[in-house]
Amino acid sequence: MIDTVDIEGLLNPTVSSLDILSEDQQFYVDADGLPICDHNSFVLPKHQCCAAHTLNLISSTDIRSALETPSYKRQSRQTFAKCNNIWNKQNRSKLVADSIKNAIGIHLITPNETRWNSTFDSVKCTLKYLQPTTKINILCNSLKIVQFSKTDILFLEEFVKTMSPISIALDTVA
Repeated sequence: MIDTVDIEGLLNPTVSSLDILSEDQQFYVDADGLPICDHNSFVLPKHQCCAAHTLNLISSTDIRSALETPSYKRQSRQTFAKCNNIWNKQNRSKLVADSIKNAIGIHLITPNETRWNSTFDSVKCTLKYLQPTTKINILCNSLKIVQFSKTDILFLEEFVKTMSPISIALDTVA
């Protein structure tokens, strides 16, 4: 059930709009108009689940549950291992980073631990340069990385296609 929110009451707080203050507590308003109890703690509205956090949980939890399927798990680990190899080599060596930039024209976006969205953005960027397979395969050979197979590319395409709506939603709300 969705609670209704009295916007006017939040913008112009009054003693009568605050049910949580007992009669013996004094009511103060700070410079920003936020209600303060007599012991200087703010009175906060009811907790609302953050949409970005919920979407983040949906994407990461569902991916983990998909790993229970052996064929998906094998393909996922194999494909992401290849992606991680190229991302790690780029991050660890300026020489490798320069050779990647010379081969495809840019440095690849690499994921970070903060959000799953960074992995999505990294996969999307990498996939863009996997399409002309000759360039990326020549690059993989020069870096001594196992080449991406057609199955790997199809897996990454499905990953991007599946996660795009969640990524767009996260970019909108976050």
